[in-house]
Amino acid sequence: MLLALRWRSRPNADGREPWPWRIPLALGAPVILAFLALYGWPAGSETWRTAAFAPILGLAAAMPLLVIRAPWARAVTVLGLAVALPVLLLPYTRPEQWVIQLLPGALVVVLVGPMEVLVARRRGPSMAIGLAIAAGAATGLVLVSEFLKLSIPLAALSFSTALLAVYTLRRPTLSLAAGPLLVIVPTTATALLFAWLEEKYRQGPIPVAAFALAALAPLAMWLAELAPLLRRRARLGGVVRVALVAGACAGAFALALVRPKPASPSGDYDRMYHDMLGK
Repeated sequence: MLLALRWRSRPNADGREPWPWRIPLALGAPVILAFLALYGWPAGSETWRTAAFAPILGLAAAMPLLVIRAPWARAVTVLGLAVALPVLLLPYTRPEQWVIQLLPGALVVVLVGPMEVLVARRRGPSMAIGLAIAAGAATGLVLVSEFLKLSIPLAALSFSTALLAVYTLRRPTLSLAAGPLLVIVPTTATALLFAWLEEKYRQGPIPVAAFALAALAPLAMWLAELAPLLRRRARLGGVVRVALVAGACAGAFALALVRPKPASPSGDYDRMYHDMLGK
């Protein structure tokens, strides 16, 4: 809705919108409202409800960067988000599970840092389309893992990111740096982290590689920067970036859907029979 209010407005010379705050707000507000309307304030015994802090912190971190555009400000924001997110997401983790406690911060550093550099370098619809595919794949994977409560707010982010991708078709010079990325990437990565923890607790069949591949899918767009030809041809590079993200997401779904067959009792009896006969 906030994007549609200024659909006919022209972007500034640097590719930014006249009202740059509205794009991060249009991305984060639906997710936050979905969390609060469905589950209330993130507190209580259900730790996964603290996933609502990811879009809240991402939106709060995005606003200062819309004013302070220096590179050091981005670095400080990413590090601050990496420190604050684990404290709010997993406050009740036991001391022996400190590795899990550090995972949200590690995901922020690994994902947001490199992607901020890439979106500052590359503009155009391909970046938004790639992020929309990654957000949609994260929603689908959380849904496949049967974590319905978490998939509903994440679907709101997927829908908003898809609208942003459509919006960039009309604004090909739009830059996603310092704002939208801080809302999209931490929210999807956090949802996948909680979905994996839930799957691990239930001893489900989906491997950790599926969740990891879906979380790291946006980084696949960096592979298009390795070929000099793709760097010179913007359209071809954009198509390759989208294809790389789609391939990584397809691989995550393949890992999630191809599940090992349970051992049948008849097979165990057959092996015992052959062992008794010495075959």
